[in-house]
Amino acid sequence: MTQSDLTPKPSEIELVVEILQENGQAMHYKDLIEQALKRLDRPTEAEQLAAVLTQINLDARFSYAGRGEWGLKSWAPPPPSSRRLSADDAPDQASARDDKENKNDANKAFFASEDEDIEADDESSDGEESLDEERESPDDPGWTG
Repeated sequence: MTQSDLTPKPSEIELVVEILQENGQAMHYKDLIEQALKRLDRPTEAEQLAAVLTQINLDARFSYAGRGEWGLKSWAPPPPSSRRLSADDAPDQASARDDKENKNDANKAFFASEDEDIEADDESSDGEESLDEERESPDDPGWTG
């Protein structure tokens, strides 16, 4: 028995990490897994590919890069939300409050003018239905549906 016989072979997933590190960029999953399986002298059948791909999906060290390509999560830049806001970055609360009050005042003014228009329309009608009002059913004469 030789020393190499006693050294345990790396797992498929460890070889995938090694291959990605050697390549230095994301690789298509099929090429990546086939290389790992060939290094282990294992068959590259669909069942083997699926089993290793499942391991890649479940392992937090990997990051999906799109178009079937996988890379190492350590290569990815930190997410933009990881930056903490300082007090200078926070919006001015007084300004935000003023903006909200201005919007509320504008809404009140708009709806008040709508109410006045409706009251004026009611006063000007002679008890007849307005022509712009829709009829309630097809049985009513002049129903526009």
